[in-house]
Amino acid sequence: MPTHIEVDGKHYTAYLRFRREFLRSPSGNPFSITLHDFVHEKYEGTQMPKDFASQIHLVNEGDNVDRELRIWMNNPLRYARRTFYQSGYLPDDSGTVLQVVRNDTWMIPYLACMIVFVGMSAQFIQSFNRYLQRNS
Repeated sequence: MPTHIEVDGKHYTAYLRFRREFLRSPSGNPFSITLHDFVHEKYEGTQMPKDFASQIHLVNEGDNVDRELRIWMNNPLRYARRTFYQSGYLPDDSGTVLQVVRNDTWMIPYLACMIVFVGMSAQFIQSFNRYLQRNS
């Protein structure tokens, strides 16, 4: 959304955006992503998206990475501690919208599952030992 500003009787239009952060791999090397192809399919007779996918080219010369990849709904690209989600498409199907997310706490749900597993295993072993002692 544009912001209209008036300074000394002159009208200006400014477009503000969030701070930009250039993409770098953990080794510090910059990388780039290029869109090669975009597919958007809808369910027949509706405007509901059935599938939208992007064929991209990932290049990181410093880390010797040169790959062709496909990003589609619920199958993001994970690279350089960031996740690139296929979050939308342009209205005239001329391109894609990728959402880039950096989540440094991605391991916490896995850790929580392991804690629950260990606790349930301990509970099962205790109950099983009591059962064996009663029946012996």
